[in-house]
Amino acid sequence: MKLEIPWYKIPWVEKTLMCMKLTYVLLLLATFQTLASATYSQSSNMSIKIENATVRQVLQQIEENSDYYFLYSSKLVDVERKVDIDVKNVKINDVLKEVFKGTNTSFRIDGRLVMLQESGSQSNFRSGQPTNISGQVKNTAGEPKKKKKKKKKKKKKKKILWFFLLLV
Repeated sequence: MKLEIPWYKIPWVEKTLMCMKLTYVLLLLATFQTLASATYSQSSNMSIKIENATVRQVLQQIEENSDYYFLYSSKLVDVERKVDIDVKNVKINDVLKEVFKGTNTSFRIDGRLVMLQESGSQSNFRSGQPTNISGQVKNTAGEPKKKKKKKKKKKKKKKILWFFLLLV
């Protein structure tokens, strides 16, 4: 009578399966760690001390000391208003709340882009909304650029023919 050992009980198969399981778990953990990493706005702190400066100067200081950049219209946001700010090791949200405290300016942070607008206005910063843009492209002299003719692509019949001949 011959004893048969199941294939998964063979020592080298057990070791191989164990290595495969460990590799799978490590890859799964690495994937979760990548997805769970903190975004820049959640992990970056800044310190700013400026007295009697305009909002524009404060925003320029933030841009110089961090990787943030600002998008705003000076018609909607009063950037010539004088402010005093003294903050240490705070997040960008807290800095902007301090700068725009008592005004009707709101902000939205999208990655490293900070968008400023009036609080009561409709948001023009909606992502995913289709927008039609029309106009003309002009050269430095102000004349419309000439349209370039597109070259027609020649069909490569010979290459396709050779490909089919090689398959046969």
